[in-house]
Amino acid sequence: MMEKNNFPDWQQVCNSMFDLVAFVKPDGTIFHCNQRFAEFLNKDCDSIVGQKCHVLIHGTNAFLENCPLIRSLRSGKRETWEIKEKEKYFSILVDPIKDTKGKIVGFIHILRDITEQKIAEESLKESLERYKYISELISDFVYAFNVTPEGELVGEWITDSFQKVSGYPKETLYKEGLWKSMIYDEDLPIVIEHTNKLISGKVDTSEFRCLTRYGEIRWIRNYAIPIFDPSNKRVVKIYGAAQDITDLKGLIAQLRENEEKYRKLVENSIDAIVIAQDEMIKYVNPKAIEISGYSTEELLSRPFIEFIHPDDRKMALEFHRKIVNREISMKSNYPLRSIDKQGNIRWFEINAVPIEWEGKPAELNIIRDVTELKIAEEEKENLYKQLLHFQKMEAIGKFSAVIAHDFNNMLTAIKGFTQLAMMSLSENDPLKAYLEKVLYSSERAEKLIKKLLAFSRKQVLEKKVININELLRDMEDLIKRLVGEDIILNLKLSPNIGLVQADPVHIENAMVNLVVNTREAMPKVGMLTIETANIEINQEFVKKHPDITVGQYVRVSVKDTGIGIPDEIKDRIFEPFFTTKDEKGTGLGLSIVYGIVKQHGGNILVESEVGRGTVFDIYLPRIEKEREEEIFIKTYGKIIKGNETVLVIDDDEKVRATVLEMLKKLGYKTLEAQNPDIALFLAQFYNQSIDLVICDVVMPVMSGPKLFSKFKNYRPDTKILYMSGYADEVLAKHGIAEKGINFIQKPFTIEALSRKIREVLDKKD
Repeated sequence: MMEKNNFPDWQQVCNSMFDLVAFVKPDGTIFHCNQRFAEFLNKDCDSIVGQKCHVLIHGTNAFLENCPLIRSLRSGKRETWEIKEKEKYFSILVDPIKDTKGKIVGFIHILRDITEQKIAEESLKESLERYKYISELISDFVYAFNVTPEGELVGEWITDSFQKVSGYPKETLYKEGLWKSMIYDEDLPIVIEHTNKLISGKVDTSEFRCLTRYGEIRWIRNYAIPIFDPSNKRVVKIYGAAQDITDLKGLIAQLRENEEKYRKLVENSIDAIVIAQDEMIKYVNPKAIEISGYSTEELLSRPFIEFIHPDDRKMALEFHRKIVNREISMKSNYPLRSIDKQGNIRWFEINAVPIEWEGKPAELNIIRDVTELKIAEEEKENLYKQLLHFQKMEAIGKFSAVIAHDFNNMLTAIKGFTQLAMMSLSENDPLKAYLEKVLYSSERAEKLIKKLLAFSRKQVLEKKVININELLRDMEDLIKRLVGEDIILNLKLSPNIGLVQADPVHIENAMVNLVVNTREAMPKVGMLTIETANIEINQEFVKKHPDITVGQYVRVSVKDTGIGIPDEIKDRIFEPFFTTKDEKGTGLGLSIVYGIVKQHGGNILVESEVGRGTVFDIYLPRIEKEREEEIFIKTYGKIIKGNETVLVIDDDEKVRATVLEMLKKLGYKTLEAQNPDIALFLAQFYNQSIDLVICDVVMPVMSGPKLFSKFKNYRPDTKILYMSGYADEVLAKHGIAEKGINFIQKPFTIEALSRKIREVLDKKD
């Protein structure tokens, strides 16, 4: 059976059709429809799917007697029908959908709105019938009245058609005064005035209503002339011709009604309607005035080409000439740009047809404003480009993490074996100086990797109690290199600055992004001022800035003397991908700053004036907690030895060898396993105690935490120390970021390893 999901490639085609399209199962269940079908039923497509077509469209519990779907099911061919629903006429076309065996599995059900066509056909039919009726019952009749000396009219003779119109026998007019009883009461004064003019000797025409013998009101147009006596002194006869114009009056009323209806349609159209002739605009509807911004007088007084975008004028003029000259007889569709009175470029879709206007060829244009659609399409394209860029950045981040892991493994071996070599040399050995430089270089490489990862990963926050002033002083040289020699750096650090709980790496990252942003705002020379202060946020401040809460804060202000930020984009600068640098910028710098500050429970505000510079104020919550004293493990510090048995598990042979050599130097008995199988074998069958397992976190086949979980089934008293060169977000997936987990980051020194081992082994569970 065919389902909705079989039609993804047709969705756009169906939705672009003007017809109402539904896909229906043989039992009448709708399983797909286009947007116009849903709009006609005032529903959405999802609520229509699964319902019966005859229930939705006709409101019946069963198929109609002449339903084309049933006829098509029987005939296996296309069937058509015409119906009237919701005051609209539709033509229905039903085509069967057959499977490869020729079995009918569904139907394409297309409804086309033919209301206008039907109205036109019925109007034409009515007109033909009316004209036929008029021709068959032509109401012209000729008569003669005698005028008495008293001025009364007495019928002398009248043609037979009088009886057809009035229903009265001709003899009725032959009696004095009886003709007045046939006149509609409200029109009797008109007829008397008309009669008096004739009796006074004037030729006259009049229109009035009369009542037939059967009480019907009919309109009469009467043309009459007076006939004088031989002496030419008195009117003695009146000759006239009367015409029944009842139907004509009805036609005129209908024409006026139709004219009013079409006038309202044009004036209230959602599309602009413009008639052009001889390269001038001859008519515009209100919508054309609205979207152009020009008045009717302005539009009608200038060549239409002046309102069109310069790049589209040649095309528009060519189309106009071809349509007016009847070189294009069918409707022509084409896109066009116009410039409104405010100077904005607007996109239009033009439907142009040739017409006659005041007896001359002209062009009728139905103009739909598609500016917003064009903007939406451009935004969609931009979003797609941004998505590609984001995916590229994400890929670079993942690649960097992998490279960092491998690099950290190599550094572990370099640092480890370098230290082991140094420990085997005497204090005065000249080789020791060279090895110290190798060790120093490896430590610099380690810091470089950490900084690289800070820009390419989403790290788990490692909050510490820090002094912002000290962090900024440590960054001073870096900031100077970032801004260059043309920018003066001015640090104004409050001497009694409070403490904050923050991740120093993230805060450094935020400051670097802000500094780079300010450098871009000062392309030549300028001053960058970084100022710190203790701030108390009160309720009045919160009213102006509701995103921040009342409390004690440390404020870091970054001020530049650059070009400033225009007001119209100030609210968007923290949005991801928003940039004013065209294709040069990623639009991520300030959004990263915003995210870091928010992640620390703080806030960032911006004040700027074009031409005078910008101030970014970062507010971080101030704490009263005592600052923890940091313990720094010196490269040449004291090492702590032991004699326990340690199992080293790592798939990297170099790392494994380095750690084993370090452990032997520290006095430990060692075991090694390059994969989980060997490690679990040792757990089961090694006949002595295993006091500690040092295990890599990320390994092929099985991760370190999963391996140790199985290991403890055999040796529950064994302790674990994890190691890894991966970034924090990778470790977090394996639960290593949790508090209390024994972990050492690669690369590490022998001193750091010795301390960490003793910390784990001597810790009481």
